[in-house]
Amino acid sequence: VRLAYLLSGTFSGIVLFTITYFVSGQYFDQPYNILFYCLFIVHYIHRSVIHPLVARYSLPTVGIWIPVATILANSLYHYTNAEFVGSVLYCAGYAYDPRFILGLVLFILGFAINRTADVQLICLRRSKKDDSYLIPKGPLFYLISCPNYFGEGLQWFGWT
Repeated sequence: VRLAYLLSGTFSGIVLFTITYFVSGQYFDQPYNILFYCLFIVHYIHRSVIHPLVARYSLPTVGIWIPVATILANSLYHYTNAEFVGSVLYCAGYAYDPRFILGLVLFILGFAINRTADVQLICLRRSKKDDSYLIPKGPLFYLISCPNYFGEGLQWFGWT
């Protein structure tokens, strides 16, 4: 399972995105483009490398079609994003645009919520002695049933 996550996320989310960004992007060396590139890569380093290495999975294996389908679907998504992020020329005052500020705040807040919830779930799974079901507790879990998914959604809402 770890290898499937590592391969599927790393190939399309990090390698393909980086190659497309630098090869196809006309403005890959501009400050805002670099910022968006870094936000995307940090997210995928967490999602594709760090999380699979520290998470405890309930199944020891996964069918080959899952990582293959993930690579195929995400490759289109990541190619499109990298092409756009590397090719847009932002105006000089873009840092003061409320859409940029709100999007950046939502992206960072979503990342923090996702990370916090993931750490709580990983700690909960590591504390189990058997296959029993434990209910997560914590401020985020009292308000939202799946704060890790909420954080991911908030993060990508900020990205858009």
